[in-house]
Amino acid sequence: MFFPRHVLFVTTLLVASSATAENLLVITDGSDARNAVSYTLDGDDNRLEVLQEASAGGSLNNAIALSIEGDGNGGPAGSAFTGAPLATGLLPGQLRQRGEGNAMEVAITGSSNMFAMAQLGDGNAMTVAVSGRSNLFALAQNGDGNAVTASIRGTGNQAAVQQFGNNNMAVFSQAGNANSVSITQRSY
Repeated sequence: MFFPRHVLFVTTLLVASSATAENLLVITDGSDARNAVSYTLDGDDNRLEVLQEASAGGSLNNAIALSIEGDGNGGPAGSAFTGAPLATGLLPGQLRQRGEGNAMEVAITGSSNMFAMAQLGDGNAMTVAVSGRSNLFALAQNGDGNAVTASIRGTGNQAAVQQFGNNNMAVFSQAGNANSVSITQRSY
């Protein structure tokens, strides 16, 4: 996995604006040097909130590598999920890691994609590639050693993945328009 190291020690607010639009990225890392976020935002009206909390006494990094090319991605102010992603309980535009050794790689090309991801536990991995517009997806890992690999291409697709427990693996691909997938995995 590639994770260029950009360590943030305080809450950061990035607003890149033109005359009519802006990107909003809020990063909260809990003042822990073990959290790393690298990002590229290219477009307008993208809204994201990144929350990272490392385990007390832990020694492994949480890392997020994020690339967005397009407009209106993340979670517009006051937005809520519908359909399959609603069941995850996540908020649009939020990327959250709590624990240690968690890794997210997210690459989005397109516009108006609403998404959220959460890793609550240790040693979880997510790799997500999206190309298209108006897709809704939410991915949640609650446990240790879980993995999600997702590819979404097209318009109006919906996806929800919930992993509870340890060592679950989900791999899915959506190609086309108006597809929906919902995956729930439990292992204890």
